Amino acid sequence: MWYERGVPRKLFQPVTWFRSADIDRTQAIMRLLNAREYAALEQALADDFIYLDTVGSSIRGRGAFLAAARELYRIVPDMRIETDQIFRQEGEIHVKGRLVSDDPEHCSESLWRISYSEDGKASELQAFRDGNAVSVTRITAHLRRTSAVS
Repeated sequence: MWYERGVPRKLFQPVTWFRSADIDRTQAIMRLLNAREYAALEQALADDFIYLDTVGSSIRGRGAFLAAARELYRIVPDMRIETDQIFRQEGEIHVKGRLVSDDPEHCSESLWRISYSEDGKASELQAFRDGNAVSVTRITAHLRRTSAVS
């Protein structure tokens, strides 16, 4: 057939041209972060969830990530995520967008990569930011130092 000659078959797999459940989940996670819906976020994230910061640091565990998110939004209460594109690439979900705030220090064009476990919960979120690179791990480092001492 015409579509089998010289055209990568991957382009015609339904997962690449129809919305998947993971894309819907990703849109929901972005909405929950913007709405500060921590109880619902807790249900959407795996117990062993890992957040990888734009500077290469990590926050390990769902509880630690939620505490960091609460602290970040306490420091920058008007910060929100705006998405331009959410797409699947090689089994992972990628999000192109930006962080928006009245404080220019916390604004940046951003990319995120999200992986999901077999049970449909987000297992990993990695952030890539341009320029000023808001570092969630740096801004919230005091939370992990306190819990390590306790």
